[in-house]
Amino acid sequence: MVYDRIEALEKYIPLNPHIRQVIDYLNAHTTEELLALPVGRHEIDGDRCVIMRQSFDAMPVDDKGYELHRTYTDLQIVLKGIESCYVESVEDPGIYPGYKAEGDICMYFPKPDGKITLYPGVFALLQPTDGHMPQRQHNGEPCHVEKLCIKLMNDQV
Repeated sequence: MVYDRIEALEKYIPLNPHIRQVIDYLNAHTTEELLALPVGRHEIDGDRCVIMRQSFDAMPVDDKGYELHRTYTDLQIVLKGIESCYVESVEDPGIYPGYKAEGDICMYFPKPDGKITLYPGVFALLQPTDGHMPQRQHNGEPCHVEKLCIKLMNDQV
């Protein structure tokens, strides 16, 4: 898992080459233009690099579980608002049953522990070994969030 300032995104290109396309896309659009994108799927490079534009009310921490992905790395960028994202390093994601190729998701249910705070100006890069439970209220405070969850295909898949 990588958590850093958006200005530092370029140094993480070696982790996933599709980050270059994201940087080019972000540089070509203002925050206002990104906020104006309709909620839903927007392809940057077919299935290899896809923006999932999201708009939601952050939820309380609950037992809905953590997500794991195999095909994609998530690059999560909050445009407006603040959310907590609970994270957990998973040594072998293959040990969790119930993976669904459609949706590229496996849910599992540890006790929420480590968390990061996502707000405008920072990003989280969540790889296949990074279990995560995003879209949660920060310090229990309700907040509406406008966000990009960018799906970056893993070349090794």
